[in-house]
Amino acid sequence: MGKPHQPIFDVLRNQHNIDPDQTLMIGDRLDTDIAFGNRFGMYTACVLTGVTDSELLNKVKTDPGRILHRPTCTFESVQQILEKLNEVENQGASHPMG
Repeated sequence: MGKPHQPIFDVLRNQHNIDPDQTLMIGDRLDTDIAFGNRFGMYTACVLTGVTDSELLNKVKTDPGRILHRPTCTFESVQQILEKLNEVENQGASHPMG
């Protein structure tokens, strides 16, 4: 059993001392990666270089039944995520999505 189910979250939390309020779940799949992060209270970032594209993302944003699949933020590439994290670090902010 993997994402987005409870047992994998329990393993991550227990073995790596993960604090969901301070964790950014990054992925390219809305139904696993993003749902996993949202289900357990993490910030979520969807990167549009894999399974999810803009068309699917727009459908999910307007479907009330798929709220769990909506990312906190979206990036065109992993490089954009790194640039955002560097920007936030340089500004001294406490959280990249806050």
